[in-house]
Amino acid sequence: MADGKTHDRVGARVAIAWATFSAIAIAKPTTPLSMGEALEVADWFLVALMGGLLGFGWLSPDIDFSTVRSLPIQRWGILSFIWKPFQSKHRGITHVPVLGSLLMQGWLALIAAAIAAVCHAAGWQAPTMADLYEYRMQIGLISVSVVIQQLTHLYLDGL
Repeated sequence: MADGKTHDRVGARVAIAWATFSAIAIAKPTTPLSMGEALEVADWFLVALMGGLLGFGWLSPDIDFSTVRSLPIQRWGILSFIWKPFQSKHRGITHVPVLGSLLMQGWLALIAAAIAAVCHAAGWQAPTMADLYEYRMQIGLISVSVVIQQLTHLYLDGL
């Protein structure tokens, strides 16, 4: 089982490799690159990288530690309380391949939807489902990037 710093080091490398692969696979650039193609590759690279960093930095399976302040919990700071429902035992539901990652992402989506509903009720402008639908490819890539990081984490833990 790897320590937190090893998870971070490997996670950063996997995030960069995955972002590079997914950006090229999605943008399908030609050779030589035009400026528009280069910008599209860069956009997709940044989206995938953001998902990878989110996956190993903030949505790590180790968010389930209830007795130890793990690095992911420390990164959430004062918002770490939102992960209390997942902190029953270490290597619980968050360590189930794919399902654990999707549950954590769903939990965040539920919290974001509640915040949007409160904002809407208060008369403030909040994103709607139509707004999010426009960015479905980016949201999907971020989600897959988080799952890739979870699988990397579980591999390093020997699970």
